[in-house]
Amino acid sequence: MDLRVDAGAATSSTELEALESRIALLTELTSRVESLRQNPAYLRPTAASASSASIAAVVPALGQAALVRQGFEHIKEFADKVQSERVQDVLKAAKEREAKDQSDLRASRRRQHLKRERAASPESPQPYRSFQPKTSPFPPDDTVSTPLRMDGLVEYIQAYNKEHPFRLHIWTATPRASGQRLSDEAIIRFTIRDVLTIFLTVGCTASDPTLVVEGATAFGPREKKPPHAQSGFVVFQRLSQYLAKMLQAHPQVSLPLFMVLLAAYEDLFIRRCSACERVIGVEGHVPPVARVWLAGAWDARHPACLQSKAADVGAQ
Repeated sequence: MDLRVDAGAATSSTELEALESRIALLTELTSRVESLRQNPAYLRPTAASASSASIAAVVPALGQAALVRQGFEHIKEFADKVQSERVQDVLKAAKEREAKDQSDLRASRRRQHLKRERAASPESPQPYRSFQPKTSPFPPDDTVSTPLRMDGLVEYIQAYNKEHPFRLHIWTATPRASGQRLSDEAIIRFTIRDVLTIFLTVGCTASDPTLVVEGATAFGPREKKPPHAQSGFVVFQRLSQYLAKMLQAHPQVSLPLFMVLLAAYEDLFIRRCSACERVIGVEGHVPPVARVWLAGAWDARHPACLQSKAADVGAQ
């Protein structure tokens, strides 16, 4: 019994020594490879590289020739060593061992794997999630009338101007003849007196005649710029950016629904942000240009406050 135990221990010790020898050989080869990677820097001393120039400046011509000769000798020695029977056997054994066991032995991966598999304790208390009202950039669709089409745009503008203190006008680069039929696209100028002017690009398609808002650009109330230009004031640039994001996220928003949003900017320069309770934000020094529909009413926020609020809700 003792003889069998001693024989088994001797066999295990021999296998361990062989494995350590293989690992040492592979480690040596890796070090040699890293060393040989430095050779190309001086194998061509006449090349116009920074490393070659620095070597040529400090090493005489005869010394450079010796370095080149030595570099090629090192490469040849390494090639002979790799092609030797012992190294080939070690590489073959390593490849076979890898094929049998392809598990990732890195400790970090193993810890992450165990962490994912660990089930939560049933006795652990669940984190408290405070109620967060659902926010939206627009009110529900049922707050507006039936979908608007291009042939009803003029009548809609006339009715809107009668019912609201704001003004809508169809903008054209050249005067439009009375009774002229509108095309599939139009530009509308929306004005809140002494607050802002917003140019809206609206359009429809043959498959869907519903009029949707395709673009919006904000300007100061006294800026005389065309719709395709940019405001000279940061506050209206930020407002244009916010409206562009809203339209990108909701590309099929109708004109009447979008007008409900624009009407909420009547108090742009006097309303406080609901998050930081400031009119002028710390970042950008602009008023809260974002509007979100919250609990049946409009909520004003700075874009930075809106993002931080969304991040806080997502983290809970």
